[in-house]
Amino acid sequence: MGWEMKLSLKNVILATISLFILYYLLKFLLFIIESVFEGIVAIFTSGFIYLIVVGFLVFKYRRKIKSLLGSLKLEPLLIRKDNKDVKCANKQDHGGTIPFNKLQDSKQTFSHREEAAATAKKDPVEEKTALKEERSNLKNEKVRKVEATLQKVGESIKQENDFITFVKGTTPEEVKKLVNKTYTEFSTKYKNEVGFGESGSIEFVGSLLLMNYDNSTKRDIEKGIESVFKNMWSPLDFSDYMDDVVKKSKVPYSMWSEGYRYLQNHHIWIEKHDCAKEANRVNKDVENLAENLLTLDYTSDGMLDFIDASEKNNYICLNFINEKDYFLGKSALEPLFIQMVRNFRLEYKNGSFIDNQYWYHYFEVLSDIMMNLSVCEVNLGNIDSCINHASLSVKISANLNTTKLEKAGELILYALTHNGDALSVHPQETLKQQIPPNLINKAELLYETIIIG
Repeated sequence: MGWEMKLSLKNVILATISLFILYYLLKFLLFIIESVFEGIVAIFTSGFIYLIVVGFLVFKYRRKIKSLLGSLKLEPLLIRKDNKDVKCANKQDHGGTIPFNKLQDSKQTFSHREEAAATAKKDPVEEKTALKEERSNLKNEKVRKVEATLQKVGESIKQENDFITFVKGTTPEEVKKLVNKTYTEFSTKYKNEVGFGESGSIEFVGSLLLMNYDNSTKRDIEKGIESVFKNMWSPLDFSDYMDDVVKKSKVPYSMWSEGYRYLQNHHIWIEKHDCAKEANRVNKDVENLAENLLTLDYTSDGMLDFIDASEKNNYICLNFINEKDYFLGKSALEPLFIQMVRNFRLEYKNGSFIDNQYWYHYFEVLSDIMMNLSVCEVNLGNIDSCINHASLSVKISANLNTTKLEKAGELILYALTHNGDALSVHPQETLKQQIPPNLINKAELLYETIIIG
């Protein structure tokens, strides 16, 4: 069939060229005749001669013209007509037969059609059976999904209950042995027999059981206990810290609270242990350091000293955050952040805020503090706080550079993806579009976001 199509195309081209040449030959001949004859005679003579020439050419090449027209019409007939129509065409063809290659093509075409028709006309019984199988497969798939979901829920419930079972299954003697061992190790190492107080001691015992049940919490809990024995934290700080540790553990907070109540009601011996004596206060040197570190100075003209804030931010970053003590880093940064925001609020409300170098540097230091806060928050598992601090840090930065933008984007991406969220656009690209154009707009955004919001 492909060979016939090429032949037909060749015939069409040759016919077109021939007619084109014939047209101009006739036109030249008619020009000569019209120059000899004039008026009606010229028109009649030229038209008569034109008819004679065309008629002669048609008669002479009648077979080729017929073959050409037949080749142009044959293939569509083979494609579009059924078997009966082809037999009719067979009678009309010269010689009474269709060439063998054309007949083979037509047979192949009709055999494909018959196969398609046979496929389309399925046995009703088979079709009904296939439909039932398909419905059964869909039903089984739904059942498997439900079973998988129930299994996950069951594992979660089992895990929650396992912690309570673990606490209840540990005898008072075993718990006392664990507490004595840990308390002796830390008090000997730091030469300090600390007291967690009545409530804090139960939380201390509970933390030891938690790190034995969930080994992933061991490092964080030991760091918290160490901070208390080093007089860097009070028992209240340890209690706040444990809230963050529990949130990142395998045990839901409700189960942690239930375990606390069980220890309180069934392990009376804890209140007489050394760990339950009056809660330690942070030593005087650390208190003085904390007071100096967490309180910002003011300049001689009454303006908050952003240079002092920058130096303290760097100190906290170097000694706490870089040492992976994110809880202490957050605890130290938050007072600086609050003081700077409160000072900004007063100045903004009083109309004292203007676009100058002081506020330019002020916003840059505040932006750095917020970026360090976001690092602490993401490591403590506080996803929303991390995202809020990182995005606002970029938006209010007076001297935004590529490094800070990339860091904020990566923090937000890490926070969202570890929270199970999918993203189609990198947070860095979204942040670029949300950055206010100037310091006045940045101040307005900060006021609305933190003060009003």
